[in-house]
Amino acid sequence: MNSLDHHELRYEAKGNSLFDGKIITAGSAQIIDVVIHDRSAGGARLRISPATDLPDHFDVAIMAEHCRYPARICWRKLNELGIQFIGPPRRLDMIEVKKQQVVHLEAAAAAQTQTPGGAAFAKLVNYDKFKIHPEFTISYEENKLFSGRGTMLVEISLRNKGEIEAHQPFLCLPQLGLKLIAAPGWDEQVVTSVRKMCRFGRPVTSSLAPAAAAHCCTMQLPFSSAGGGVLEYEAGNTHDLDNLPDLRLNCIAGAGNYPSERMPFFVPASEIRARVHQLSKTGRVPLRLAGIEPGTGSRLT
Repeated sequence: MNSLDHHELRYEAKGNSLFDGKIITAGSAQIIDVVIHDRSAGGARLRISPATDLPDHFDVAIMAEHCRYPARICWRKLNELGIQFIGPPRRLDMIEVKKQQVVHLEAAAAAQTQTPGGAAFAKLVNYDKFKIHPEFTISYEENKLFSGRGTMLVEISLRNKGEIEAHQPFLCLPQLGLKLIAAPGWDEQVVTSVRKMCRFGRPVTSSLAPAAAAHCCTMQLPFSSAGGGVLEYEAGNTHDLDNLPDLRLNCIAGAGNYPSERMPFFVPASEIRARVHQLSKTGRVPLRLAGIEPGTGSRLT
């Protein structure tokens, strides 16, 4: 590997701008999200997981430019790479890249099924075991100034239900007026596909081990115990607790080396009501006006 001086790649860098990017290895065997720093005409500095194993040559896709550049590694330090562009850019077609990745996995699986452990590898082509799934828990944050008011918190996590480490997991939720807050260490960006969506991902390269989960964002739903309990989904869109509808959204979840997938994100109203009644038993949520005796969770007769 050529040891090109670190400072050469900083020459003529475009300020301190950051770019979303992807490393795409030969045959799309790996597609890894990266953050591009110090981008210049001749190369760039990339932020990447220290554990990521890479060949000396690959393509670097710069999403804002819709281009991919052939590149080689010049130096590596912990979670940073210095790369040099070694050819002219080509148009980036992520649909074709994903198709190539599927072909690569299927070909590799076919080759490996005749060897020890090959059958287990072949399972990777089964995308039921190659997925990132959103999960949620419900908690409550009291308003310290007003008794009987607070915020129901739907804390959303991403779980790796695949069989290999997922690089740079992300979640997109529709921008529907819901109050969504990125978890610590995660960023929120507005992206447009068919509709505007909020994309939650980490600004630095990260990974998620099989079966592991990471908190990525929180949905804040204002709550008041007045009138028997009122919950607000979008601003100004309030619902009585007894007539609360289910919260159904279509989301997109995936990772840099996993296929992204549209799937439903479903928060049953029954689980929110159960959480409120549980809180009423401790006195944290007074529901006397609902005919529920504070501290018991039982309806008055």
